[in-house]
Amino acid sequence: MRRLQHSRYGALARRVLILGFFIVGVTAALSAAQAADETLTVGMMAEVEGMDCTKNSSGLAGDFPKLLVFERLTDVLPSGELQPLLATSWEVSEDGLTWTFYLREGVVFHDGTPFDAEVVKANVDRWLDPNVRFQRLRHFGPLTGAEVVDTYTIKLLTSAPFPILARVLSDGGAGMHNPEEIDAWGEDLGIYEPTGTGPYRIIEHMPRQMVRYERWNGYWGEPGEAKELVIRTIPDDYSRLAMLSTGEIDVNLYVPMPLREAVEADPNFKLLSSPSSRLYTIHLNHLKAEYADIRVREALNLAVDRELIIDSIYGGFALPARSMLSEGVTGWEPVAEFVYDPARAQSLLEQAGWLLGQDGFLYKDGERFTATLIATKGGYPMDDQLAQAVGEYFRAIGIDVAIRTPGTYGAIREITIADPEARETNEMVQYCFGAAHGDPSSMIRTYTTEAWSPAGINSSFYTNTEYDQLAAEQAATFDPVERDRILAQLQQIVVDDYAVVFLLQPSFLVGLRQNVEGFVPHPMEYHRITKLTRVEE
Repeated sequence: MRRLQHSRYGALARRVLILGFFIVGVTAALSAAQAADETLTVGMMAEVEGMDCTKNSSGLAGDFPKLLVFERLTDVLPSGELQPLLATSWEVSEDGLTWTFYLREGVVFHDGTPFDAEVVKANVDRWLDPNVRFQRLRHFGPLTGAEVVDTYTIKLLTSAPFPILARVLSDGGAGMHNPEEIDAWGEDLGIYEPTGTGPYRIIEHMPRQMVRYERWNGYWGEPGEAKELVIRTIPDDYSRLAMLSTGEIDVNLYVPMPLREAVEADPNFKLLSSPSSRLYTIHLNHLKAEYADIRVREALNLAVDRELIIDSIYGGFALPARSMLSEGVTGWEPVAEFVYDPARAQSLLEQAGWLLGQDGFLYKDGERFTATLIATKGGYPMDDQLAQAVGEYFRAIGIDVAIRTPGTYGAIREITIADPEARETNEMVQYCFGAAHGDPSSMIRTYTTEAWSPAGINSSFYTNTEYDQLAAEQAATFDPVERDRILAQLQQIVVDDYAVVFLLQPSFLVGLRQNVEGFVPHPMEYHRITKLTRVEE
């Protein structure tokens, strides 16, 4: 057996700003439990997803609300360091196909059910069941099954070497569910209040609205601080701010960027700038003639002033894209600098046969260049505003762009990825994909041919044979130095092909009441709130 070297995911350095604000207005009255000193409430922009880990679609809506309850075999800290959780150690065979995990003893679910190797096997079997439709199954690559060795030892089997398996098992989708509840509730598991092994148990769950948790005194590790925690869906930015000012919520995920300066004067509040592992890009449908032309794709990249967007929309709390990976992720290289050059963009479009008409729009063979840009609204920082700004830049070079914002990621996923007709209907789609479990593997796979939607999330239908070969090679490479070399090549290929429109990497602004401590932001939105508490003022 050989022990693995774990690469670190260096979080971006960010200053912490002490800001304040006072928003006048009161929304709904506080319940008695919310008003209690021992209950702290987090209000977030995204809808709380159901409590089935296999259905998680995004970090904030899916993973974050479940971390208090459903633990994974491993964990990735905000620093990017991989550490044990329900597994205390692990080994991989010389051929790289068999992983042996040694499990933590003395752990039980909230209902008293013991956690052991049979529990892990039941969960792995469920992940691999095609009827379950595990949202994150693609992250688990060649995982084929699990074998119980003894009560606290389990083997996970892969069909090919998969060096990042231990890191992938930290994914929020890999939370351990109680097998008895899996059997009892089946695919309805997420609408109930399932038990886990974490420091808090669910005592109330209203899907898409809220979850209430109670500290569990039987937890195997360090107990939570607050007696009760609540996570609420509050999609309206101004409502969250008002509720933070009145004390209805203690933490605001997230504060809108334009309001940052307006809240600086009030000492009753503070704001944390949380680094993100996400990167905004616009996928262009390469199956359509206009986007199959690399000159058009390059022109669209030249048409956007990223620095101005970062200053005017994000208040400086973002970084311009320099690669198809987000800065700080393992293997990231600044392989490009995307400049703003609308004159060059116009020239490339002319070379591609797109000429400006008297109405200011581009035409080719009598057809106007029209496009629909689909983007999330309320799922990620300033997503709607970013789409509107990008749309204006595209219009400035003559493209007749309509903006469509059907909702959060779950909503646009249904029409741009899950829908088999997306190959025909997709034109431009703005995504904010991130580095799941602190590793670039999920972002690398986004550009592979095998990830063409609906099988994966490559809704640009980009394909490059050399890229596919190198992506497969890095996925099986245990040597971190060699893997970084391959990752650099992959990034260069995607940038040279202008596979997408590369935009920016946002930060998250988290608002807290001044007397609230213990919130630990996480680049993947696996924010830590077990130590959330109020201090005496």
